[in-house]
Amino acid sequence: MIGRIAKIVGRTYEVATEAGILSCTFRGRLKKERKPSAVRLAALGDEVEATATGEGEGVIEKVHPRRSKLSRPDPANLRKEQILVANVDAILIVESVRQPDLDPLTIDRCTVMASAAGIPAAICVNKSDLGTPEGLEVYPPLGIPVFITAAARGDGIAELRAFLDGKTTVLIGPSGVGKSSLLNALHPASSARTGKVSERTGGGRHTTSWSELVEIGPGTFVADTPGLEIFALWEITPGTLRDYFPEFARLADRCKYRNCSHLKEPHCAVLEALRSGAIAPSRHAHYAAIRQGLIDRPVLFG
Repeated sequence: MIGRIAKIVGRTYEVATEAGILSCTFRGRLKKERKPSAVRLAALGDEVEATATGEGEGVIEKVHPRRSKLSRPDPANLRKEQILVANVDAILIVESVRQPDLDPLTIDRCTVMASAAGIPAAICVNKSDLGTPEGLEVYPPLGIPVFITAAARGDGIAELRAFLDGKTTVLIGPSGVGKSSLLNALHPASSARTGKVSERTGGGRHTTSWSELVEIGPGTFVADTPGLEIFALWEITPGTLRDYFPEFARLADRCKYRNCSHLKEPHCAVLEALRSGAIAPSRHAHYAAIRQGLIDRPVLFG
């Protein structure tokens, strides 16, 4: 039967099928074929073919090709790709107004991650009951919608649910911003665990230690993943980063130099747009910071 990997715990893959959930392992032959090429044999969201072997148990026989994937370098081996979620329609970047404070640089790192994966992004700023978020007006003109929510009170949940309808969406962002609380508000039956913000660090405690795909409505799935404390961009270099800032990419052909870094070159169309106010100073500053980070801590691929 055909199903979709809905949860991964250790070496066990829970496959959601029309007949119910099967707790699966991999067929030995398929395991040998896939093991050299990936950190895990399959990813959350993968469509697979499985055979039932007993009550609620089965084996995965085949993994179907992916139409999209969200990846990062594996924290244990930066040369290997770790696929967070496969077959994704949208990425929801979740931040909070306070506790922890809104981090615009993290937002832009996540927009780069989404752009590199070719997956549309949206932003959700949670805990609006603690304050008013600022600086988000730069995103809607880039095609990145912004949702303001207070999961604890239900504020903004209806608008967010309408955006998620019919899609498979992955929630990414730091721990403590309320991803699990949002999931609970969107789908109370999910019973996602929530955790308090650390008083010592002001950051969140991990409340999601596994990956899980939750169906919150017919054909509507949300992937809840662990916080991105270990965050690195997969297959993005200082030279290609500029391609993932759409407002830069639109102007690149007007720059004097083909490989313009958009930082200090003369006759740079991006810098001219920055000076005229057509490009947000925060976006350019974050581009420069992310680029420097890629130079300081390069990830070697292959």
